[in-house]
Amino acid sequence: MDIKGIGQDLSSVYGSFQKDASIEQEFQKILNQTVEASNQEKKDEELKEACQSFESYYVQRLFKEMRKTVPDGGLFEKSNAGEIYSEMLDEEYSKIISEGQGIGIADALYKQLSSTNK
Repeated sequence: MDIKGIGQDLSSVYGSFQKDASIEQEFQKILNQTVEASNQEKKDEELKEACQSFESYYVQRLFKEMRKTVPDGGLFEKSNAGEIYSEMLDEEYSKIISEGQGIGIADALYKQLSSTNK
């Protein structure tokens, strides 16, 4: 019975375990980097959506203030239903405007906040 042969076999197995452990560590490191990059992309998307929402709200308030300058009277009488309709219409217009190219507030805000975020 040769004991040296068994010891050599065990050392080769132990060496393969060490190699597997180092490969696993490298894989875990790459996985962590991928997750961090994914989280950063998600944060960027959330920031962009928040900036667009702010621009939408700003444009809606702008429409509301502009409507105040229009004198009452004319073809239709002023009513609660008309005011509600106008507010809903302004809200939809502002969403459409901010989803497209917008007026530039969302882009400027995103650039400012993303540069301070990094």
